[in-house]
Amino acid sequence: MARSLTAIIKASITGTYTNDSTGASDSINVNENSSLSNGTGANKAQRVWESTGRSISTGSSETLDLYDLGSVDIGAGAGLDALGQALAFTGIKGLYIKNSDTSTGTLTVGNESTAATWNALFASDTGSIALVPGASILVQDPSALGLAVNDSSNHLLKLADSSGGLTYDIVVIGI
Repeated sequence: MARSLTAIIKASITGTYTNDSTGASDSINVNENSSLSNGTGANKAQRVWESTGRSISTGSSETLDLYDLGSVDIGAGAGLDALGQALAFTGIKGLYIKNSDTSTGTLTVGNESTAATWNALFASDTGSIALVPGASILVQDPSALGLAVNDSSNHLLKLADSSGGLTYDIVVIGI
């Protein structure tokens, strides 16, 4: 079965910053868009994997293998995308992670601390970012290779709950 992917990754911040005392104001208008068409190379992607409503109990964690997600079943079988196709990411072009508004715990992304840590996003194996309830991260890299993933050495992404339990959503787009 052939697959085809087109995607647009968007981030925008718009608004007005005003000083009520002086009447001075500043407009904020930042829009970033990456259009990805099917294939390999710059501005191209071939695979997508998403999972919503993933739960992590208080003080627990899960580690996702970004190369093939072989231990995760999102409905079509472990290591398969939503269309039942086998995954084998070698580069990440887009990554979105959101800690649910209704979570009580903080979601720590990263800090897997082994030789197989996915460190293309972080500067070290212990790098991480903390997402409080309602917080999200969106990363895009439309370059030819994207954020590198290697099956044997650079592929494990740890997601951990600091306290209270949480639910999160994740979308991975890549080649």
